[in-house]
Amino acid sequence: MNSPKPIRVLHIAGSPETPFYHDLSLLYASKVLHPPGFESFFAVVAPDKTWRFGTNPSALSTPNSLQDFISLLSDFDLAVNHLFCPTGVTSYRALVEEVVGLPVVGSCASVQAVALDKALTKSRLAAAGIPVVPGRVVQKGETD
Repeated sequence: MNSPKPIRVLHIAGSPETPFYHDLSLLYASKVLHPPGFESFFAVVAPDKTWRFGTNPSALSTPNSLQDFISLLSDFDLAVNHLFCPTGVTSYRALVEEVVGLPVVGSCASVQAVALDKALTKSRLAAAGIPVVPGRVVQKGETD
């Protein structure tokens, strides 16, 4: 009897924004569990917006383009987004899930965008009848 084909999981990590987000994301991605029946692969974006690929986040390919990243997405069954920066949790997630059609674990990009905006989150909760603490948005440079 043949063994079932493993589920191919793409772990997307790094950050196109800052070294801090990049390193934080890699810290999380490096702790990924590899249960039986799953095959892991990593795609890591750097702050210079290049992509590196491999089966281990500490041993990756030479830099590649966003187009190279997009072209490999069809090889996978599922993606896990380990990006923490606003671009990663919204734009890149939407590219993978909504444009390419690869399922991504967790909340969709539009939900992530709301969660990144505290004022918008509070207004949505209040509109749904959920009590929220009063507050106001303070703009940079305001003194009152």
